[in-house]
Amino acid sequence: MHTHNPFRRTQLSAVILSLLAPGFSVAATANWVGTTGFWDSNTNWSTNPALPASGDDTVLNVAGAQTITVRSNGTPFTVNSINTNGGDEILAITDGRLNLLGAITTSNATGNSSVGTFIQSAGIIGGTGNLSVTG
Repeated sequence: MHTHNPFRRTQLSAVILSLLAPGFSVAATANWVGTTGFWDSNTNWSTNPALPASGDDTVLNVAGAQTITVRSNGTPFTVNSINTNGGDEILAITDGRLNLLGAITTSNATGNSSVGTFIQSAGIIGGTGNLSVTG
């Protein structure tokens, strides 16, 4: 008589799920928690020790005129979106690459919208989203 071990099927299912799990990721919201600093410094992000990744939404909500600099580290930075909350932040791309899958959006309670200052002296900003410049 052949008997079946019910735990064997459970163990096999657990192994299969554990093999699939590393490929599964959840998008996060990465908030800038630094002052003036570099995009590639993980201590400037709420997702520390990780930097924002391709599915992540980034929020730049700083007090005063703080400069957030995107510089080259060999690979482009790709995020889903950049959201500002109407501060005086300066997003400077000096020699790095920043790819957007979504859009750059701004908002604040007074009804005025401002990205502050956007400086691109070198590098590339690109993606499939929209970038609108007025003024």
